[in-house]
Amino acid sequence: MLVSGNQIRAARALLGMEQKDLAARAKVAIGTIRNMEAAGLEQVGGRTDTLNAVLSALREAGALIVPENGEGPGVRLRKARPAYSEADRVANADDVRAHAATAADSMMGNMDGSPGEKADRRGALTDEPAIVAKAKGKSRK
Repeated sequence: MLVSGNQIRAARALLGMEQKDLAARAKVAIGTIRNMEAAGLEQVGGRTDTLNAVLSALREAGALIVPENGEGPGVRLRKARPAYSEADRVANADDVRAHAATAADSMMGNMDGSPGEKADRRGALTDEPAIVAKAKGKSRK
């Protein structure tokens, strides 16, 4: 993507981000950011992977680089993504639970054990609070 030094500076300014913060997010030296911004109206040169890291950091922070579209190049902030409603979250969680139960049933089809033991194992595999606690390194009581 063709991008000018002024676009990088403007994106950073819209985000209220210091050069050192952008450098840290992009994992580049602060001098790299200074050099890119020093290009002014000219296209930023240098390594493509470095420029991509800087643009990716700006994009992740919410800035969009707008290419030339007849009105000139620019920068704008990304719209806030709408939050999921509680109904959407519940529906998504129910889908995940259903998939987990199906996977557990499939996995245990060939396992030895009584139906009661299999039911206990299935419950342990699909018990969301226990799984989350285990992932966080905590035991559920």
